[in-house]
Amino acid sequence: MTVDVTVIAALLLVCIIALMVGWIVAAAAFGGSMLWAMQWRCVSSTSFEPIRWRGLHRGAWELIRSAAGPGIFGRLVARESWRRIPLILLVPIIGFLVPVSLPYVVLLLVPGATAGGEFAEAINRVGHLTGALGVLVAIRIFLNGLRYIAQPGKPRGKVPGLRIPDDLSSRGRDRLAANAFWFRMAHTVELLAAMYPILVLVAVIPDLGTATTPSSAATPSSDAGSMLPPLLGLIVFFLAVMPMLVPAHIAASFLRRRLAGWELSVEICQLLSPPVLEGRADSLEMPEPLRAVADAHRSSLVDIAVLLDRTAGLWDRRQPRGYTPHPVATVLRAVSASIRRHLQSPESCEPTFPLDLRETLRMVLDLLVEPEGTSSLRELASRVQAFDEDGTPTAETFVKPPGAWRWH
Repeated sequence: MTVDVTVIAALLLVCIIALMVGWIVAAAAFGGSMLWAMQWRCVSSTSFEPIRWRGLHRGAWELIRSAAGPGIFGRLVARESWRRIPLILLVPIIGFLVPVSLPYVVLLLVPGATAGGEFAEAINRVGHLTGALGVLVAIRIFLNGLRYIAQPGKPRGKVPGLRIPDDLSSRGRDRLAANAFWFRMAHTVELLAAMYPILVLVAVIPDLGTATTPSSAATPSSDAGSMLPPLLGLIVFFLAVMPMLVPAHIAASFLRRRLAGWELSVEICQLLSPPVLEGRADSLEMPEPLRAVADAHRSSLVDIAVLLDRTAGLWDRRQPRGYTPHPVATVLRAVSASIRRHLQSPESCEPTFPLDLRETLRMVLDLLVEPEGTSSLRELASRVQAFDEDGTPTAETFVKPPGAWRWH
């Protein structure tokens, strides 16, 4: 009977951890979209130009010095200055609300008799600890995003340095850099979501200590016998952390799939303009049964083809049922089909890929980062023959195209 209770308690704990992690990933995605909107507004303003040319620290200092010059009183009372104050304050507010939302929702759902006393104190400790860390993380992510968008050629941690095509517009460059930065933030969300249950446990440890009754003093021999070997301790720690890592990885993977269009634009940019890598020592080569022949671009093209299909599916899911596939989804699937034909041909074994495929991918990049123009869509559709003479889609699609349910 004890084993059954232990198993039920363990399963209940895993379910609670999974719900906590899923909630935090969803809240972080919403908060990230808010930070992205505020970041984009800062990037689109004319005051961002000094940061773009001189970097975040020097550019911000130059803005402060120029603002402190003659006419400072008029600039302080201007309507535009007052509009920027809520924009700046929203960054720490969002960082505080993302981790604090879950404990206070729990506090609202529990019965009134349980919601007071030590339970409310534990909820407040969880909110204060996670909220303070959330403020610091939000400010850091916001500033790092501005720094990277200003100078995307410099890598920032896991965010790669981009060699953006010269003929891309300023707005397209900023959107491409923002795509690269925020897609990589999915890894940060995964890490923070996995750490969140640990932070909650740290916050409620004082309550756990008071809830347990003090046991009798243990003898030195019993203390020595209770010590775990280092290897066994590592195994126990790994098994304890696994219930937090697995749901965090699953939830972050779902988030990354929703951001397939952003990843696609970055992959195309890195294929068309590979970043300059520093010289590294030759890695240890392992024996392989089959030696790859001119396989420099195949893996990148395979990833791009998969992302094209995935992005096309996202376009279709935004449409009412019965109105799919979307024309953009049809064009993206046609481009994916052309890449698959290239990968199945002998030309894919050459060190470089054809010029026509390069131009096609360049047009896809324009479609993703500069969607305001429709001429690129028409030209790309005719280039890959996505539609026949009657306008019927020729690219393969799902048997049951996905679509959103709508009430009519």
